Amino acid sequence: MNVEVLLAGGAALLSLVFNLFPSSESWFANLPTLGKRGIMALLVLGWTLFIYGMACAGTLESLNWSLTCDAAGGSKLIGLFFAAVGVNQFTFGITPKAVVKRDK
Repeated sequence: MNVEVLLAGGAALLSLVFNLFPSSESWFANLPTLGKRGIMALLVLGWTLFIYGMACAGTLESLNWSLTCDAAGGSKLIGLFFAAVGVNQFTFGITPKAVVKRDK
């Protein structure tokens, strides 16, 4: 597994959790679609920064990933973030939504 797969897989999993199991997070189910997308994008940003932090801490060196803790790695990270957000939003759009009673 490489860093691209880890970021995209985490982004897709995040979307699936919020789409298929919103009963545990009823506040999320009551948000408008744009709010849901924004929250998921922020969570993907957090996931991306976590992976970058792991790369900078050296914990991922044994996996021989191409993400480095320098300017080149940072610019690669920006591209990976946008790709992960795309995966997240695509998954959000195609997965069925769980039925939750909305507050009136």
